[in-house]
Amino acid sequence: MLSVESKLTFRPLSTDTYKYTYSSNTPYGCDGCRIMKQPGQAAFRLCAGCRNAHYCSRACQKADWTSHRIVCKNKQETLALLGKTAHMPRIQQGRMQMLRIEDFARAHTFTFDGAIHALVAQAGPINFRTNHVVVELTEREDHDGNPATTYEVQNMAVRENPVAPSGDSIMDELFKGVNYCYSEWERMAKENAGVTDLLIVVYRSSTGLGWAAQLGLCPSSPSPRIFAPNVYLSTTKEFTGKGIVFRLIGAVRKPGVLEQRGVNWVWREVSFKQLKAQYGVNTLTPEMLQPWLMAWLLQQSQRAP
Repeated sequence: MLSVESKLTFRPLSTDTYKYTYSSNTPYGCDGCRIMKQPGQAAFRLCAGCRNAHYCSRACQKADWTSHRIVCKNKQETLALLGKTAHMPRIQQGRMQMLRIEDFARAHTFTFDGAIHALVAQAGPINFRTNHVVVELTEREDHDGNPATTYEVQNMAVRENPVAPSGDSIMDELFKGVNYCYSEWERMAKENAGVTDLLIVVYRSSTGLGWAAQLGLCPSSPSPRIFAPNVYLSTTKEFTGKGIVFRLIGAVRKPGVLEQRGVNWVWREVSFKQLKAQYGVNTLTPEMLQPWLMAWLLQQSQRAP
């Protein structure tokens, strides 16, 4: 799901054909029991068919086959097509752009989660089988390879899911794969405590290429003060434009930036004082990033005489 954050270190994107369906910087878990692979843990089994689904054991893979086989078949068809066109420079460039979009979205998981929840709260209930959210992006001409600042966010809006042929071949092809996943995603949502609904989010660049993910909607989504209905878009533009990347360290949400170290980009924590002095972020406070702390402070203020 979209709410899975990327790793703290972004390595150069892999050009291996089978990895074209996802970024190598995205953490993964077992598609059967949903347990996430932990750092240092042995690699999970990879489905030999789609080269995309991971399993912590043969038992989990066997139990998941009933729901996975349709998705597996679709991904195998996609891989076969990629194999035939992988040598074409234009195709390679397009696939790499999609992976860069994924890395950008994953780098800003916290920001996009909060903003999209605010958008949905403003727009009202959305049926993910008929509508999706699109995040419109433009690639920055001056970007230096930092995954967190590769794109600029232009807009976020609710759109109808395309019905092929819609006149937009890229979206038709994108949703061709999405349509196979509805049932499996619904099952995943039911297995995640706190998730009340699902949403398809499409991150799309001005070139037309895009990357789609599913987001589990949670009533307890954090930081309503940061992503209020009237400011969620401007807040998203500010955080992503300045490359502010939030990460959950232990039980505490912390701000930071990505710094280049050799060929990698590594997350470094930034203090709130530095946020103001170096990045011009003046409205963010530690309390805003910790929902439990906000609730406690509110409770204390109500008890005050």
